[in-house]
Amino acid sequence: MNDDKCGRITGGTRRGVGGVVFGRNAIQVPDAPRFQRALCDVVKRGMTPEEAIRKQGLEA
Repeated sequence: MNDDKCGRITGGTRRGVGGVVFGRNAIQVPDAPRFQRALCDVVKRGMTPEEAIRKQGLEA
């Protein structure tokens, strides 16, 4: 997984956003369920993209 996709939301979460909309970028990845869980980890749990990628077993 390209951590740029997760990284894009990090700045927003630091400013208080509560969600994201990714559309096809969240479903047209090799492992969509893991990618979406990684997004949730970043948005809802405050993890860094690197932590979420590692937790979900995705490639950076």
